[in-house]
Amino acid sequence: MSSKLDLPTLTSITSTDVLLWLTRCADSFEAWSALNGDKTIKPETQILVAGLKMEHAEASAWWNENRETLKKIVLWDDFAAKVKDRFVPSNWRLDALAAFYAVKHAAGVDFQTYVSDLQKARNALVSAGTGYTISDSIVKNHVLFGAHPILSLRVRGTSSFSTLYGTMKLDALINLMATTWASLIAENIVRISTTHTTGQSRPTPTAHNSSTQSTASTASSSSARYPLPDLSYAEKEALRASGGCFHCRKTPSSPNWKQHNARNCPGDSAAGIAPRATRPLLPHQVAGIIVGDVEIPETPGAFVIDGPDSSDSDYDSDHDFD
Repeated sequence: MSSKLDLPTLTSITSTDVLLWLTRCADSFEAWSALNGDKTIKPETQILVAGLKMEHAEASAWWNENRETLKKIVLWDDFAAKVKDRFVPSNWRLDALAAFYAVKHAAGVDFQTYVSDLQKARNALVSAGTGYTISDSIVKNHVLFGAHPILSLRVRGTSSFSTLYGTMKLDALINLMATTWASLIAENIVRISTTHTTGQSRPTPTAHNSSTQSTASTASSSSARYPLPDLSYAEKEALRASGGCFHCRKTPSSPNWKQHNARNCPGDSAAGIAPRATRPLLPHQVAGIIVGDVEIPETPGAFVIDGPDSSDSDYDSDHDFD
């Protein structure tokens, strides 16, 4: 009896997620063959099953529009190349490298989440080739020095740590830091946010910070009015580095890109992202403002000024420094 072929779903079309999805699909085909007496799945079937797993709105639309052509492809690698051409920018290696080095252990985020984000960013570079591969020693240094400063200092101050660090394995360091992190939490020296334990998206400051409630409220309000999940720190840095838009998440290398930023984003109807709206202002908010040589009088009615609202700092790469 053959075992079931279970492919991962594609629910995000960031370069990292698309590349990881393609890799996991290929591994799933290999695992299925190993579990079924070295039987193989025809490439045409591999492509069809993978296409049905493309559940992100834009990816699903692309598959539906091109399914007849894509199903005629006779090699999985050729299909993977088509997916990369459509969803992975030509400079994805540099973007993925920037995303790796941008991962930091933000305040309010659990240590294991930080490590998971780092490993995910590293995995995106597995197929990047010479010059982009991240070794264990590089990851080890990043885990130690990119961690919460109190955690990093506590571990580095451990007896004989400096002597052992040179030959210490990555997993051993992670285990040591995880244990130390648990101790810091138990001692109430650091605290993690209960609303941000699954990723670095919008890390809520620790309870020692008096702005915790207002920050959490802002994050909740933002998620209620915006269709996409919040960007992680690494994703923001990658977008910032590529000159992309924090609102629609596109970059200059995306199809049909038009120069813009989050303040004047035209949106993306395929992904359900509305264009940025103008903001009405009441007379008392603009009275006395001089435009050119003319001063706006205090007259009834509302004025519309094209520009940022209070949420611009959430998406504008010029102003977002969370």
